[in-house]
Amino acid sequence: MEGLDLQRTMPPIGEVIDDLLRLYPRHKLLFATQVYEKLRPTSLTEVQARFDWNELHVYNFSETGSNHGILLGTRGWAARG
Repeated sequence: MEGLDLQRTMPPIGEVIDDLLRLYPRHKLLFATQVYEKLRPTSLTEVQARFDWNELHVYNFSETGSNHGILLGTRGWAARG
């Protein structure tokens, strides 16, 4: 298995983001999605394309290959580095 496919979750992460963007088109939004270290690259790219800014961070708490992480993304504003 390639890794977690964000478009095959129930419901698909992309659909959740799209629904919220439709409901709140004029709001500044911050999205936080729990992910795993192993992600299907194409599904990650599809989700990241919905954001103005995004950052993926995987926490190294466990052995390599079984760590969790977070994907942060914004719409309507961008985080400053």
